[in-house]
Amino acid sequence: IPITIDPNNARIIDPEKGEIPYTRLPIKSKTYSRRLHVEFLAEIPPLGYKVYKIVNGERKKAEGLSYIDNGVANNGIKIKIEDNGLSIYYDSQLIIKGMRPYIIEDLSDTWSHGIDRYSDKGEEATIVETKTEVNESSAKILVKWKYKNSSYITVTTKIYPYVNFIYLDVIVDWHEKLKLLKLLVPINRNVLKIRAEIPYGWIDRSETEIERPFQRWLNIITDKGNLIIANDSVYAYDFRNNMIRLTLLRSPPFAYHIPYKLQPDEEFSATDQGEHRFRFIISPEGDEVLATELASVLNSPIIYTTSFKKEGELPSYHSFLSVSPTNVSLEVMKISEDKKGDIILRLYEVSGRESDVKIQINGKEISTNIKPFEIKTLRMDREFKNIREVSLLEN
Repeated sequence: IPITIDPNNARIIDPEKGEIPYTRLPIKSKTYSRRLHVEFLAEIPPLGYKVYKIVNGERKKAEGLSYIDNGVANNGIKIKIEDNGLSIYYDSQLIIKGMRPYIIEDLSDTWSHGIDRYSDKGEEATIVETKTEVNESSAKILVKWKYKNSSYITVTTKIYPYVNFIYLDVIVDWHEKLKLLKLLVPINRNVLKIRAEIPYGWIDRSETEIERPFQRWLNIITDKGNLIIANDSVYAYDFRNNMIRLTLLRSPPFAYHIPYKLQPDEEFSATDQGEHRFRFIISPEGDEVLATELASVLNSPIIYTTSFKKEGELPSYHSFLSVSPTNVSLEVMKISEDKKGDIILRLYEVSGRESDVKIQINGKEISTNIKPFEIKTLRMDREFKNIREVSLLEN
């Protein structure tokens, strides 16, 4: 952010909450000295915007973050380096014990034809670097594992004050062949079933070693509550002995199809080589509504821009469109496919409850009813009049 004030003496102001804490990050550019590279927890109105101001003054530091033995903590969550991985505690109870990468031999073809599960047997990577940090707005742990001589897996976990979720940023530099990389998530509870997101809904599954698909989130239902794992780019898992194994990547040969057999000394180019990034949010409590919201945070990130102060008529924060209740999700807002210029809204019900829905759009209110798990498509003109329900084909 280019600024006109002293970057060493700057505060960030939220128009609703007042001053908020932020972390100042290093700046790589050397072209302009008055710059800020910042990170803070933003709360934006639905399908709207908020203007944060930078002003003179000594910045505020967050409360409720601390160092602990081998880790960091906020008011309800502790993260520790244990058991060759990362353990997560909530309300002083261990819920995840030693989350870590795991490498399995994978001799299947490019599409894994002929198999429905991967082996129990695999190899651990070795921790080669750890860092803990408590700064002005968050606390984090970095753990870096090394596998063989050339592959690295780096996991940065981050927590914020008074917020009961954990953010994970996973960077993989992968140079293996005929290997499968999973992220092990050992659950320190008795898992009753796994609820996995599927297109416009979810499905319950019991314990199975079979590789299963899912979309953006898993809700792990246990004897002591739920555990949510939302992500932006992982779509397969297996589950055994209270262990979730998330599939991150595979490295078979390109276009290798059974029944062809690889020769022992055959050279080939493998898939998924190089750097990959995966992002997760873990919540130690919640339901399908929260899981959908957290997945949206990862998959529809905030767009931001910077500007110097200017005059204007709009308020400092505003929502152009909102939907209630929270178990109804707006998944699509677009122009109609027939190019007539009408607006299409597509909603679906997340949790299996019939609901009366209210949509606030451009100062007007639209009311409708939605059945459990229903996909509902509404069509309206640009004046938000002539509102009608249509099919998925928009007619």
